[in-house]
Amino acid sequence: MSTFSLNGRGSPAWSDTWTHLQVDRRSPGHCRVTFDHPPDNAVDATTVAEVTEIVELIESDDELRVIVFDSANRDVYLGECDPAELPAWRDALVRLERAPVVSIASVRGRTGSAGEELVRACELSFADRLDAEVDEVAEQIARTEG
Repeated sequence: MSTFSLNGRGSPAWSDTWTHLQVDRRSPGHCRVTFDHPPDNAVDATTVAEVTEIVELIESDDELRVIVFDSANRDVYLGECDPAELPAWRDALVRLERAPVVSIASVRGRTGSAGEELVRACELSFADRLDAEVDEVAEQIARTEG
């Protein structure tokens, strides 16, 4: 599945073809990345490569202020990580932690080991039915001056 919405904002690099992600650039300062790898959002080589690419885009995007990570699966936020991919997954998360944006984990459903690590890498996390609240916080952060 490849889903992307640029809404006329941000670098065209955000419109790459994604396999396990949906990317929605809601404004110049705000982006939402949705994990969509049925059935359980397991983290495999493709997921790690795509998250690494997202982190590279974050690192080079001067307009971006906040990025929200959520899940298309209401029962599973993010599942387990393929053990062979663990070093690369952790490297991507360390880079996310250091990135010059506010990262938010919008968690719905259970989390596997990869989900727990992503939540810890994000500055903020919200759980359960908080979509409107997460969007409000993200938009406030996106409107702030760097």
